[in-house]
Amino acid sequence: MRIPKTTKVILCDLDGTIYLSDTPIKGAVEAVERMRKKSRVLFLTNNSSVTASHYIKKLASMGITARRDDIVTSGDVAADFIKRNFPRAKLFILGTHDFSAEFSSFGLSQSDDPDTVLVAFDTELTYAKLEYACDLIRNGARYIATHCDLNCPKEGGFKPDVGSFIALIEKSTGRKPDFICGKPDKIMAEYIQNHTKARADETMMIGDRLYTDMKFAWDSGFVSCLVLSGETTAQEAKKATVDFTIGSVAELE
Repeated sequence: MRIPKTTKVILCDLDGTIYLSDTPIKGAVEAVERMRKKSRVLFLTNNSSVTASHYIKKLASMGITARRDDIVTSGDVAADFIKRNFPRAKLFILGTHDFSAEFSSFGLSQSDDPDTVLVAFDTELTYAKLEYACDLIRNGARYIATHCDLNCPKEGGFKPDVGSFIALIEKSTGRKPDFICGKPDKIMAEYIQNHTKARADETMMIGDRLYTDMKFAWDSGFVSCLVLSGETTAQEAKKATVDFTIGSVAELE
């Protein structure tokens, strides 16, 4: 598949698109090199279990060089959204230690008396943290989620992601998030367009999920390119309306 000549920005998902767990998808490194010769490439991930610096190191270990400005996480978007809209928010973060520490570096306050719960991809989740988050949400705290992916791809299957946490929290509290910051929601689209200054029709989204990556492209007016190296099966792809479907990014020219 040839990248459209009008493409100025390529938004490239990571989990399931560039790699699975710690293993790069065959041909992905070379594909990134080809993409960069034609367009600006941003690595766009909903995975908020780790920080941008982690992704830079992980990509480097696979042979892909990335600067901080090349990485956009749902955590970045959530931090920007909270700073612009709720700068005095007192946060409780349901997230990993590294994610919480990075949030502090953005100048956002984590509090012993929180009025806002931010639910991220907490791979260090404990029952006590979950119970406390539910208590706050049930009692009226502002409720923000970094993204809504149900599962995160890994070698040999999937692991529960934030969308699964959201479903559990809703069953317990009766509430859905007030705001979701990652793909496919418009908060992420607004961040991307402010960040790149590219028009929607000059932007291509490459990813493996229909309900996040491809819906993000559809809703935002981006060119959509579905890869079958992650969550979406070939059977599911046949029923989907996308601009391009390929086996993996290795097929991009």
